[in-house]
Amino acid sequence: MTEPILSRDQILKIVRKTLKENNDRDKLSTQRFVDLAAAIEAAVLGKVFGEPIYQIGDGNELWRDVEKDDFDLTHHTRIVYALTRSKP
Repeated sequence: MTEPILSRDQILKIVRKTLKENNDRDKLSTQRFVDLAAAIEAAVLGKVFGEPIYQIGDGNELWRDVEKDDFDLTHHTRIVYALTRSKP
């Protein structure tokens, strides 16, 4: 994976939209910066997707792999995802 996830044009479009909503001021407010970061993150996540690889649970305060039955019985588990690039 050497090619960029977002093209320069896609990034510029996001930045221009954010600046336009900021009345084209050169300095971004903290909230506008957060909005910009969120927009870029959303665009990246639109290009990649998570693939569940295993589940972990916190039995005895230690995170460990768990079977599906354990996962179904308790809410103290979480799924671990591997990010992979989506197909074009």
